[in-house]
Amino acid sequence: YHPTQVNQDLPDQRLRVTFSITEAALPQVVRWLMQFGHHAVAVSPPLLCELVRSRLTETLALYSTPPQ
Repeated sequence: YHPTQVNQDLPDQRLRVTFSITEAALPQVVRWLMQFGHHAVAVSPPLLCELVRSRLTETLALYSTPPQ
């Protein structure tokens, strides 16, 4: 995904992916991360975590009432 990407296999068959980006690229990372649904977790930076949380809150609001 990114030239600075480092993949680390974790003992429980999870994968930790780390890479360096600019703050301006965070929205693109949010879109990429959201593709994995509940199979991925943003850990840092805190702003990335907040952007993911915000996007999920917006998405949940779309489903908070039955369609008419």
